[in-house]
Amino acid sequence: MRTLLTFAMACGLSLMAGHAETIQFVQGGWDRGSELNVTFDAQDLDGDGDFLRSELLGFEARFGVPGQIEARFTLDDIPADGFFFSSLDNYLYLLQNSNLTIISTAFEGASLASAFNSNFELLESTSSAASSVPEPAGLVLPGLLGLVFWKRRKT
Repeated sequence: MRTLLTFAMACGLSLMAGHAETIQFVQGGWDRGSELNVTFDAQDLDGDGDFLRSELLGFEARFGVPGQIEARFTLDDIPADGFFFSSLDNYLYLLQNSNLTIISTAFEGASLASAFNSNFELLESTSSAASSVPEPAGLVLPGLLGLVFWKRRKT
């Protein structure tokens, strides 16, 4: 009984500390057929449902135009106030390294993203909405349900 109570308290404390999440999305529709792939891990420390730069645990973004531009961004490439994410309909982030700057925003579903070179000249832009990339773990339950129904139907 004491072990069960200790376990329940530990679970409750971890929930109060904020929910950690991995989010993946891709944004296409750029002028030259490039694509921006973003993956980040964050923990909602204040419990408001939004993620700020200070709540990011890990970050990676890849942007490329075949044969022209290939860029990779990490957590170090985001300024202190350069990240806010509520949902794929409401976010803002600034990515900046020595070769490329990307500014991407979405507000109430309207999206705009631009990529600039080191002289801050516009290279690419898009107004296409970002779309989520399903996590492999998120596909396990539908796969198992399908397998169960398939087995039932077969017998």
